[in-house]
Amino acid sequence: MEFVIAAAALDHGHIYGMCNGLIEAGATLKWVYDPDPAKVDKFVQQYPQAQIAPTLDAILNDNTVQLVAGAAIPPNAVR
Repeated sequence: MEFVIAAAALDHGHIYGMCNGLIEAGATLKWVYDPDPAKVDKFVQQYPQAQIAPTLDAILNDNTVQLVAGAAIPPNAVR
């Protein structure tokens, strides 16, 4: 059975490790979304199989997606 995932909120580099681990475990990366096109462009260079979602809602409304990996940095986080 296929385990479909997506990636969103590409604020931190940990998203690459999360996606690598999930893909190595057999997941299929279907979507990527971030409001910053530069982050999305960099991500799809690493994961060309990922389709660029127009919005986060597009991912959340896709019933085939079973997990969304995210690496957002909270607004009050210490940097």
